[in-house]
Amino acid sequence: MKKYKGLKISPGIAGGHLCIINSHQNIEHNKISHRDVKSELEQFRTALNETEKELSHLSAQVTKELGKDEAAIFQVQQMMVKDPYFLNQIEHKISIDLKSLGWSIEETLEDAYRTMQQLDDSYFRERINDFRDVTHRLLKHILASERQTFLETHKDIVIAAENLLPSHTVSLPRNKIVAFITEHGGLTGHAAILARSLGVPLVSGISELFKKAKIGDEVIVNGYYGEVILNPTAKQYKSLQRIKSIIRERVKERKKIARLVTKTKDGEKVLLLANIGSFQDAKDAMQMGAKGVGLYRTEMYFLNREEPASEDEQYRDYKRIADYFYPDPVVIRTMDLGGDKFQAGKPGQKEPNPYLGCRAIRISLRQPEIFKTQIRAILRAGVSGNVKIMFPMITCIEEVHEIKKIIDSAKKELKKSNKKYDQKMPVGIMVEVPSVAIDIASYLPNVDFISVGTNDLVQYTLAVDRGNESISNLYQPLNPSVLFLLNHISQQARLFKKEASICGEMAGTSRYTDLLLGMGYRNLSMSAPFLLHVKMRIRSINMKETTDIWEKMKTLTSASKIEDFIEKHFSDSLDAMMLDSGTSGEVEQNDNT
Repeated sequence: MKKYKGLKISPGIAGGHLCIINSHQNIEHNKISHRDVKSELEQFRTALNETEKELSHLSAQVTKELGKDEAAIFQVQQMMVKDPYFLNQIEHKISIDLKSLGWSIEETLEDAYRTMQQLDDSYFRERINDFRDVTHRLLKHILASERQTFLETHKDIVIAAENLLPSHTVSLPRNKIVAFITEHGGLTGHAAILARSLGVPLVSGISELFKKAKIGDEVIVNGYYGEVILNPTAKQYKSLQRIKSIIRERVKERKKIARLVTKTKDGEKVLLLANIGSFQDAKDAMQMGAKGVGLYRTEMYFLNREEPASEDEQYRDYKRIADYFYPDPVVIRTMDLGGDKFQAGKPGQKEPNPYLGCRAIRISLRQPEIFKTQIRAILRAGVSGNVKIMFPMITCIEEVHEIKKIIDSAKKELKKSNKKYDQKMPVGIMVEVPSVAIDIASYLPNVDFISVGTNDLVQYTLAVDRGNESISNLYQPLNPSVLFLLNHISQQARLFKKEASICGEMAGTSRYTDLLLGMGYRNLSMSAPFLLHVKMRIRSINMKETTDIWEKMKTLTSASKIEDFIEKHFSDSLDAMMLDSGTSGEVEQNDNT
């Protein structure tokens, strides 16, 4: 048994079997038996075939995009994969030395590395990195095969990763995942958002675990205290089961609130929407009382695919969710690739700063046919009239004008092909960068609605990488400059009579609910697990109180002072909210509930 202390990123407590998904550190250096030799060799040949296919695909792609000279590196690596000496060395270590496949590959790499270093021939010395790259590709396919088998045969899985990215998680069996552990990642990175959307604990900032743990180890993750226990004792597991039983009973009580109207004590209604990325997310949100979708993430149709999803595939999925929530609104955001989600450059080319590079709408506008295909699918899915289309990370008004031209072109194509579509679908943008927030009055006449992505707005306003745990203390949603922008956006939206919502992490944080309502926001969109907490908060307060709270906050000059104010206000009102949980009252009418 070993305990590790990290950062508490997503609350909850769970236990399960460990699956490490993006690390080479968990290669087991163990002996195998004679009966395992055949399966190890078969796995090796499968990995060789997959590696050769990957290199062939890269060679063809780079030749097409950059030319033959640039593709030569991948052709050299293809030759290495077929090199008899390299293959024989690995097979000998497996068959004769009875070493595991991963161990045999690593050892062969080190032998070759030492030999190449001693050679006088500069050509061979330069091939060292190529040899390493080939080896790492092989190990990647071997580990991927092991992980896939593990994911298919186990339940109660704890995902551990050095840094969890959307490209790693898009194909994970989310119904089996009970917790996450990461070495890197802050409060608003992809891992944090995913963990909260699933309602499972996440502890970050743990590096020592990856040196000790291996796939299949039992582990307990305590997101309340930021603690991870590797190979827990029977007593610790018994304690875990007791805690989980108490939590289940509390969740049952809270679910009674899901059918109640979301309104303040003085009767003002607030629209609570869900952030989703799949149909399962949609079902979870419906159970928690969501009155529609404020953010439908569509990156899954473009990640980890050789080709983007077709128009018909996207249309079917979008339409399914639109019908499921009808007549409530469904806001579909076009692909928000880049940043921590997608390598946007050419193969082998790494962007120096992906958050400030080619991402989101910039990628879409550079790939107009792929972009237009998605727009056509969304327009078709909106024939019932409850779908809205939204575009991410707008930074200048010219982008809005260009988007509208592409929408018009997509409509003409649909009309020409006699496909039904929503001719008057509302068009909205995400407000995520200060340039748009400051000059929002120039954008509002050109769109039907706006949605504030607070995660990126905080990041870009304060110049703080939201996924970097080493500077997480500088990521301050309550910084006066951030609150100034949020209030400015809300006031301008009211002036132009345009709908404005919040769809970032602040919307799902009940400690911030009073503040956002006081600014004038009436549409909040969040991950399903937070809907009940925010609804309880709304039902416990008067709207007049929230206005007074914001007026007081405007006079405070630092994030720490505002945080102290919220802590005092929140703790003062928490007891009353818990005593009157709001489980009696008017029930919302929804045929789908």
